[in-house]
Amino acid sequence: MSYEIGHFVGMNLDPLVIIACLLIVKFQNVYLRVVLYAIAYAVIMRSISFYLGVGENLIDKELIYKLIGAILYASIFFSIKKYRLNKAKDSE
Repeated sequence: MSYEIGHFVGMNLDPLVIIACLLIVKFQNVYLRVVLYAIAYAVIMRSISFYLGVGENLIDKELIYKLIGAILYASIFFSIKKYRLNKAKDSE
């Protein structure tokens, strides 16, 4: 079990995932779009790695881990963005 958690954390601490989710959240204001773009990003990145021969299967646990991680990052960054916007509106 600890191997799976370590694999999940290591896979999602990739700076490319974090930067991509930050950019998605920066340019989108609707939560549904943020989640959909995060899912699309994870699927596209997995397809590219499959095409380059890095992975054996197109759909395996690495894709599931990337999907979960991208959705988590996008949700966290979106909530931080909305919290800051609401805090700025309340202070006015």
